[in-house]
Amino acid sequence: MSENKKKSPTFVEVEGDAIELFFKSETSAIIMHGANCQKQMGAGIAAQIRHNIPPLFYLDQYDSRLATQRFGSFSAVVLADTQDQLKIGANLYTQYNPGANFDIDALKTSIKALTFTIPPEQRHTFTVYVPQIGCGIGGGSWKDVLPVLKDVLSEFNVVAVTYKASPPPKPQAIEPATVVVEDIPEAPKKRTRRSK
Repeated sequence: MSENKKKSPTFVEVEGDAIELFFKSETSAIIMHGANCQKQMGAGIAAQIRHNIPPLFYLDQYDSRLATQRFGSFSAVVLADTQDQLKIGANLYTQYNPGANFDIDALKTSIKALTFTIPPEQRHTFTVYVPQIGCGIGGGSWKDVLPVLKDVLSEFNVVAVTYKASPPPKPQAIEPATVVVEDIPEAPKKRTRRSK
């Protein structure tokens, strides 16, 4: 009798667009990104989240907690719930203010708080898509963030994404249309009568 062993979680680094990869995922998935506590999602990955995943933006805007209460925590929303998959989006409050204010401890506590909402026996079924949180406008360092992700997300499958825009689709060659022109008879000329 063979035992049905669960697979060990995987951690991979890829280049691409985390949002696009998340939506294309064929498993239950979570996308998380770093946000500031001042409800500004106007640049970097936050601006892309605002544009492509509006529920996460509105969740941030209508969060009634004070900025001090949000720092180091998260807000999350279920984006899709089917028989086979659950898709979750999460704002991690890793910066108190916008700009170069990324806080590595806030990253740790926000991810830990989020992971506690997923039952331990289900964590291995999720793939977490993570952009380089805090390493753009936030001023953080990927070499410092990476070990944190590996540690606090060790029970999940993780895809750490270095942003690379998808190339635009190549234009398709269009076959010129064949136009058949038939001889069209000339219209008869009008005869006019001359008055005498």
